[in-house]
Amino acid sequence: MTQSRFQRVSAVSLALTGLLLAIFWITHAETLADPVAYQRQHWLGLAGSLLLPVGLTGIGLRLLAVDAGTVGLVGFLLAFLSSLLSLAISATDAFVWPAIARAQPELILTAAGVFDPDSPVYTSNFALIGAALPLVVVGYGALGLALWQSRAFSRPATILLVLAAWATAFAPGLVPHGALLPKVLVYSPLAIALVWMGAQLWRGDTQSERKGIAEP
Repeated sequence: MTQSRFQRVSAVSLALTGLLLAIFWITHAETLADPVAYQRQHWLGLAGSLLLPVGLTGIGLRLLAVDAGTVGLVGFLLAFLSSLLSLAISATDAFVWPAIARAQPELILTAAGVFDPDSPVYTSNFALIGAALPLVVVGYGALGLALWQSRAFSRPATILLVLAAWATAFAPGLVPHGALLPKVLVYSPLAIALVWMGAQLWRGDTQSERKGIAEP
């Protein structure tokens, strides 16, 4: 695969990631008793998480092309690692919990048949979440700084990406799943940011190329 073709694959992956994850979190129900329904609900999140590392690689290649330096490298690596942890979390939600619910429901379901948020098995995923959060904060912060300085993408898109990544990382524990309007307000910026950056990556139309990479 040529670099230009991979760039377009990454661009599409970025856009799809934003749309899939935003739709997943906006439509995420409070509780689902049926393990099959729970699994189907989390397929969207898993699909978005699968595509995110591909999209981030395209951003990393753009940073490499504009020689973004150590900050860009560190930001990309931390953001990429956080995306792998997010993928592991999504895979657990989509496959492991429903499988346990079918095989040994007493380990993960309440007496009413819904997922027990206090179950030791269910909360074991919190270790991955706890590891991913600081990587998102530091990684996307450094990535945003490198993108801002290098003008590898438009600065408004860069700002929106960083803020949306931070919001999406912390909002699931703060925004009630049943509150539709707050979810739309919190998660929609992720879709906008990644579609926006995906479009720029597809075209190769970056602020650095329009205004000059060396411009401060």
